Amino acid sequence: MSDRAKELAPDETLLDRRNEGWRGVIRNSVLSVVIATVVYGLLLWLLQGGTTLREVASFAAVFAVISVAMQPVIRRRQDYILTDRRLLVGPSQSVPLEAITQVQTGAYSVTVHRRDGAPLRIGNLAMPQRLAVLLNRTRATAADAEPSPS
Repeated sequence: MSDRAKELAPDETLLDRRNEGWRGVIRNSVLSVVIATVVYGLLLWLLQGGTTLREVASFAAVFAVISVAMQPVIRRRQDYILTDRRLLVGPSQSVPLEAITQVQTGAYSVTVHRRDGAPLRIGNLAMPQRLAVLLNRTRATAADAEPSPS
């Protein structure tokens, strides 16, 4: 359980959160290492006129260690928890559902626009549409549940 989940009120219902498993960490690390190694190999080949497998392999090994070590930090900054009252993003952002004005979906991200601040981007999502639909449904339910001013 993440540190942010401990901040929830006893009567607050947790609806969705980022998966905390190792699968995403490994997938992101492997993808980062492959892309960085290809770019490094191409740069060496272009700048030096050639490269050895040993140079590329040693770069890949060092970059893999750094990538795996940085994944928990990166994922913590992109962590989210959706409850029936608010959206918690990263280590310190908390947005009440009534303060959200718009939800935009990207290829692998969701951007939440709020009335009183800069937009928040939740990236590195496998299915951003699922989060956007759940967020919009939760906002609509919360708006319907509010008493109308008389």
